[in-house]
Amino acid sequence: MDELTDLGPDACRALLGTCGAGRVVYTEHALPAVVPSRYVVRGGRLWFPVPWWTALAGHADGAVLAFHTDRFETASRAGWSVTVLGPCRTVPALAAPRAARDLAPGEPVMALDVVGLRGRGLGTARLDVPPARAARAGVPG
Repeated sequence: MDELTDLGPDACRALLGTCGAGRVVYTEHALPAVVPSRYVVRGGRLWFPVPWWTALAGHADGAVLAFHTDRFETASRAGWSVTVLGPCRTVPALAAPRAARDLAPGEPVMALDVVGLRGRGLGTARLDVPPARAARAGVPG
């Protein structure tokens, strides 16, 4: 049986800083919706582009969203996942950090405040992310 383990906050922050792509989870017409997105972590927030024509762009500032990212190795059947929860707000591209603007030039960007952070490891996943990487991720404790 594959072992599922809880990951501590430091491991979650470190792993969040390694991926760069994940899924935004929100509600659309009172139903769950999930869309893939690239992201960066800067200033204690997770930033991702939000094309103006998407349902996600219509979310009011302060709405609570989730963002999920993971990495799994098929051969070893091992991996990890990290989920972020928090309120969001849409930011004009020019007011966002440069790394966030570079994800989708000219598109608005959403800032997700990292209020909740939870991670899980599956099997014998390699979770040895250097501490410097975790510090650069900029996710608060």
